[in-house]
Amino acid sequence: MNRPAGINNKSKYSVDSVFVLTVFALFVCTLLAGVLCFAGIYKRTGENTTERFSFATAHSIVLQKLHAYDKKGGIEVKNIEDTPVLCLYENIAGEEFVTYLYSDGNSLCELFIEKERPFDKSSSVPLFEAKEFDIVMEKNKVTFTFTIGNETSRPSVCYIKCYGEGDYYEE
Repeated sequence: MNRPAGINNKSKYSVDSVFVLTVFALFVCTLLAGVLCFAGIYKRTGENTTERFSFATAHSIVLQKLHAYDKKGGIEVKNIEDTPVLCLYENIAGEEFVTYLYSDGNSLCELFIEKERPFDKSSSVPLFEAKEFDIVMEKNKVTFTFTIGNETSRPSVCYIKCYGEGDYYEE
């Protein structure tokens, strides 16, 4: 085989190899940069989804309770020990019970006790993380918000049919 003068096969193959390795390294670096970029986006999306789920769960629990206890004298909002508390009253087999929903500064807590027993935070059950639970009741309008982490939810409003001691809301 005739070779042109001055061309060395060894140098030709090494230049080709360097070019291929350079292109491969550039491809790997681009791929790695893309993966790192999308990993950050994925992480933020996951955190946002978890936060939205927490707010949705919190609001669903309170709304379900409000609808379940929407009867004559069934719902009241009080301040107990400087804490806004949702009080839900029911009669089971002739005995009066109350369910308290409030935030202890870390969690939304539920306390289910006989009506005549005193409010005792140590007996309550934490439902989920909630730094604050603010609730206000004006006639038949109940407005509440949650603070979970560092975010406060938008106010939720629930209109109930009954309020107070036997007062019925009439449109």
